[in-house]
Amino acid sequence: MQQVFIVFLLLLYVVFVKSIIFAARNNHTMNHPFRILPIIMKARRPSRITDMPAVRDAFWLKKGYTAMTFFGHIITHSAEEANQLNMLSGKEPNGKTPKPLNAFSALKNHEMIHLRQAQACGDSWLRFYWRYLRYWLQGIRLNRQLRNAGYLLNPFEMEAYEHMDDAQYLDHCPDGATGWKHYAAMSATQRLEHYIGKQTLKNIEYDKENAGA
Repeated sequence: MQQVFIVFLLLLYVVFVKSIIFAARNNHTMNHPFRILPIIMKARRPSRITDMPAVRDAFWLKKGYTAMTFFGHIITHSAEEANQLNMLSGKEPNGKTPKPLNAFSALKNHEMIHLRQAQACGDSWLRFYWRYLRYWLQGIRLNRQLRNAGYLLNPFEMEAYEHMDDAQYLDHCPDGATGWKHYAAMSATQRLEHYIGKQTLKNIEYDKENAGA
């Protein structure tokens, strides 16, 4: 419980610091950055969320990232991206997850996997973010070997990237996505070796496809 409280305090601290930076750089009031506070305060347990609405808030989304799962919402850079994601319903009328047809639907699937991961973390957003932070800190020690290792070697991201194109993946984990536990059991170095191996295999398959074209 103490760890969860620490995560909550860290989130409030980050909101406060980024708000001051935003106001200083842009000569704006501090109201805009604090728009995420209602999202935090009104957040529901992951198990009670069937679909996550996308909202635009480029202030909180780091450059180079397309979207971010935040307490039951998907944050995007632009209103157009948010609208594209919101047009993708979580289920078809027959109750099955629709097959991803484009980059936006694969991205939505990626973020929905994060939702189910949070459900597997004691059905708690704070516990999910606490673990996410721990894994990120483990990974950044390998930034010299792999750029952005804290993100790419995070077990939560490794599971989400591995299955984001699998339209049926979420159907197999209604009680929470737990594939990240396999990667969490590895050391950071083992995750790096696994990641490099997967990328090498993808490159080989790509070369074969192009050679046969």
